[in-house]
Amino acid sequence: MVKKHLHISGLFSFLFGFLLYANTIPFEFTLDDKLAISENTFTKAGIDGIPDLLTNDMFVGFFGRQKNLVEGGRYRPLSMVMFALEWEFFGPKNEQKGSVLYEKKLNRAAQVGHLINALFYGLTAWVLFVLLTQLFPISGNEKWYFTLPFVITLLYIAHPLHTEVVANVKSRDELIGTLAGFYALVLILRYIETEKIVLLLLSGVIFFLGLTSKESAITFAGVIPLTLFFFRKEQIKKGMISLVPIGIAAIAYMLIRSYMLGDMVKGKIAQELMNDPFLLASSGEKLGTILYTLGLYVKLLFFPLKLTHDYYPWFPIAEETYKWGKPFPYIQLTDFRALIPLLIYASLTVFGIIGLIKHFKKGTQNIYAYAVLFFLGTFVLFSNIFFSIGTFMNERFMYLPSLGFSIISGYFITTTVKNKLSEKSAMALFVAITLLYSAKTIHRNYAWENDIALATTDAKTSTTSAKVNMSAGGSYLDLAKLERNPQKKQELLKNSYQCLYRSLQLYPNYIQPMILMGTTLFELKEYNQSIIYYENCLKLDQNYTYAINNMLFLGDTLTRMAKFDLAIKAYSTLLNYQPNKTLCYSSLGEIYGKNLGNLDKSLEYLTKAYELEPENTNILQKLGVVNAMKGYTNEALNYFNKALQFDPNNAHILMNVGLIYRNNGNIALGQEYLEKAFAINPKLKN
Repeated sequence: MVKKHLHISGLFSFLFGFLLYANTIPFEFTLDDKLAISENTFTKAGIDGIPDLLTNDMFVGFFGRQKNLVEGGRYRPLSMVMFALEWEFFGPKNEQKGSVLYEKKLNRAAQVGHLINALFYGLTAWVLFVLLTQLFPISGNEKWYFTLPFVITLLYIAHPLHTEVVANVKSRDELIGTLAGFYALVLILRYIETEKIVLLLLSGVIFFLGLTSKESAITFAGVIPLTLFFFRKEQIKKGMISLVPIGIAAIAYMLIRSYMLGDMVKGKIAQELMNDPFLLASSGEKLGTILYTLGLYVKLLFFPLKLTHDYYPWFPIAEETYKWGKPFPYIQLTDFRALIPLLIYASLTVFGIIGLIKHFKKGTQNIYAYAVLFFLGTFVLFSNIFFSIGTFMNERFMYLPSLGFSIISGYFITTTVKNKLSEKSAMALFVAITLLYSAKTIHRNYAWENDIALATTDAKTSTTSAKVNMSAGGSYLDLAKLERNPQKKQELLKNSYQCLYRSLQLYPNYIQPMILMGTTLFELKEYNQSIIYYENCLKLDQNYTYAINNMLFLGDTLTRMAKFDLAIKAYSTLLNYQPNKTLCYSSLGEIYGKNLGNLDKSLEYLTKAYELEPENTNILQKLGVVNAMKGYTNEALNYFNKALQFDPNNAHILMNVGLIYRNNGNIALGQEYLEKAFAINPKLKN
């Protein structure tokens, strides 16, 4: 009967985990999926990109070069290879980007990715249940749906903090790393029971694969011995032997990682506020803020209500005074919002250590102490205490540590509540929490449908996040570009402006919302303001490609709209930061000559363009036209003939030469050039 119940509970756990995230299957790639999949050149090369994925940091395929965005780099070949294989068989490998077929296959690849994530999560639930049955054996008289392993499993699987991991395809690395850790522990426990060496060897292989999916699986190197000490202390010799394969696997991975990433393992992260949130903090402020975020994690474990993919707080550049309760960038170490979490974590640490000591000396097994140490041990890597993780906090960092919380919750319900009240009361509490968690999880999943849904949803929660407001502003801008209804388009553009303005209020030197603001203002027909924002980008980075290209596009558009003063301002502003930008001089020369009739000014700019690019046919042609208009026929012929050396079949240049010769009385030679021009382009006859 027990075996039958185990199968039923295990299968139920799998289905429960899978169905919780089944609604994500139709979703698109979102957020960090660009880094790892849809915009990663190595991943998009499919099978051909696997060698590069095996030998580089995961960000290289996105940025095109090694960038130290996060301390120590990221080496996760297994999950990246999986993404490459999925792209090979389901993604758009040879289709033109932006085409209907490309978008169709892109969405298909995303849907496959979401399906696999949901399946992996269901499998995680099953393996976790099996693991827990080895730690907390089930008796024959227990109801299959109210055993401690089953209760813990469902509470853990349903927790809404996991949505960031499962609903984001890129977080497959976290899913596999955790699943591998659970399964390696299952194999070790079975080895202790059966002494089958093959199980021991397999545990090392599985653990190594988990590490190659995500390096944070290394926490299991601490979790596994802790678990064996608490639950298999009487078999300590076998337990020590069982640690050898995972130790070898960990060392092998670290050596491979160090070899592949080289100096990046020791490198410092990029000095940018959005990658190093403590860049402007003193040591006291840094520690105080870390403690504050540790308190927020505890709050979210108990009340996972307002969830978001980003927890960046306000970064004011100028000194301001904030009233209590308002968000601000850093918490002082003496602030009670830092001191209370410090007290909580210190108490948990002392409680866990005392439980560990008592178990060592007296054999007293304290499940709460084990759960607390599990929580602290798996969370310490993400705490920012020992090294920077590139952000204040993220929900995904609670993926594994939340199991400790679930063990505490499940044990409390199945023991304390059951004994103090009744089994029915305990079951009712369990069902209520599971249903509330599940409802929140399923609802939260929809925020991950696509980038626009995620940004606009989380902007309502992360009101003081420069990053989220930037993303929301960009999303509203994208929607506005597609909107045909003028009134709705205007409303979307205003939403974009408000979000981007808020982002820049929070972090004035944030270049991404700055460039988006320039585009939003362009769409709002605020052309002068658009120029100002593009210039602000250039003040921060004079070689910022997006700002340069956008300013050129703006100048070209304003010229076509006959807004010549603004076009001149756009080109002239760009020249202040890109003094050798030939296209600006050429465009200014054309505006002054063709549109404003100022031939002297036109000649001045075109001459500068010619000095920069003496073999540019377009510039040579313009110089020929301006000189001809000024009556300098010899100079004009000189420029036209130079142009013909580089482009002998340019019909317009041939026609201009022919007209000059004919106007100067050389009818025969002029006609010769004209006939050649008309032969190349008959439309010129008209």
